[in-house]
Amino acid sequence: MSQKQTHDGRLCIFVLAAGHGIRMKSDTSKVFFPFFGKPLLEHVLKAAQSLKPDKLVTVISPKDYQQAVELFGSIAELAIQKEAKGTGDAVRQAWEIAPEEDFYLILCGDTPLIKPQTLQSLADIFFKSHADAAMITAKVAQPKRYGRIIRNEQGDFQEIVEYKDASAEEKKILEVNAGMYLFRREALEKTLFCLNSQNAAQEVYLTDTLKDIRRNGGKISIHHLEGENEIFGINNRKDLSVALSIAYHEKNESLMLEDGVSIIDPNHTFIDPQISIGQDSIIKPYCYLEGPVSIGRNVSIGPFVCIRATEKDPVFIESQAQVGPFTSIRGGTCLKDQVHVGSFVELKKSILGEKSKAMHLSYLGDAEIGENVNVGAGTITCNYDGEKKYKTIIHDGAFIGSDAILVAPLSIGRESYIAAGSTITQDVPDHSLGIGRSRQVNKVGWKKRHIRIKDESETKKEEKRNGP
Repeated sequence: MSQKQTHDGRLCIFVLAAGHGIRMKSDTSKVFFPFFGKPLLEHVLKAAQSLKPDKLVTVISPKDYQQAVELFGSIAELAIQKEAKGTGDAVRQAWEIAPEEDFYLILCGDTPLIKPQTLQSLADIFFKSHADAAMITAKVAQPKRYGRIIRNEQGDFQEIVEYKDASAEEKKILEVNAGMYLFRREALEKTLFCLNSQNAAQEVYLTDTLKDIRRNGGKISIHHLEGENEIFGINNRKDLSVALSIAYHEKNESLMLEDGVSIIDPNHTFIDPQISIGQDSIIKPYCYLEGPVSIGRNVSIGPFVCIRATEKDPVFIESQAQVGPFTSIRGGTCLKDQVHVGSFVELKKSILGEKSKAMHLSYLGDAEIGENVNVGAGTITCNYDGEKKYKTIIHDGAFIGSDAILVAPLSIGRESYIAAGSTITQDVPDHSLGIGRSRQVNKVGWKKRHIRIKDESETKKEEKRNGP
């Protein structure tokens, strides 16, 4: 969001992340649990950053301070909530860091599915309506422990009733609070420090600020969502699994409907939201694609393919490549156009050139492989000597025979052949045949002699036991 286009003033965002997440049953606090390779909290912070705030403050617990500094200290200021006294108290701690901003957006650190577009829509509604505060609500089929939205006869916001304080009739309400709010400073400041903890949980509820603003004649605007997906809060490991399933489903649906990708069985295909796949590609069942992976057009992946990339080592698969079944591709790998990689082949930090093939039972690590190269079954690049990693370079048109062991550092020349069963430790020039194996020796008659000697030995043992 470009603030100059929507309002005059400074925007501050508070992300509340001080809960221990006891129901996760872990020594790790909830907001640091991994979600698509990054902490839950990082996803919320990324969505917050899309609004380009003037200040970004994260509220954390004392035990998580050092970890938060290491992970997020460069992008957010940190406030500490010493005791778990509720969301209102958490905002008070953040306020001490940024008490003089003009607008305050408040988010929950355990809602990693929230989209930047939704936060932008909340801001648009807030500024267009000249509201004192705005909030996100959602209509859900099973409202569970969410706070319920109470509206008056005119359909305007009246108050939020927390689950613990709700009556049986109020618990039937399907419109729930998302825990995401935007305030004008004057409205928030006027009520924030008047909150008390006279409720069933004996906590300071931030939600009471909205009721007070409304009671004092202020205007509350609502950005209403259908469904729970974006606001889904994670409280336990089951919730974490559900949130992952939601994200996988949304990604698969987007690829099929918007990008022209065929996914044979979306219920058994797991693709990270950040992955890009080109038109007319096919993803077969039981594929797992993780991290920054870019896949071109007309690519076939699967079945049973695992592709794992990292921010440091992304993966690129160019057009018309075929990968699988039972293939593992790790970070730093690039497959060029029309490459074929097949069953039980693993690649790590390797380049496989255009029209090259590695079809069976091979490990290719730290390798640069040119165009039109055939890698035979059982080929291994020995890239690690226990201390350092070394590179294998295979030039265009080379043919690597089955069961070859290539000991790096090593260069295989253009259009060279490596004999099957060879261990290659020295460079092979262009247009050459590399052989690195012992000469075969046939022991003629060995079997007959072996049987005769064995029989004689058994006879002597029998005589020794029984006597002559």
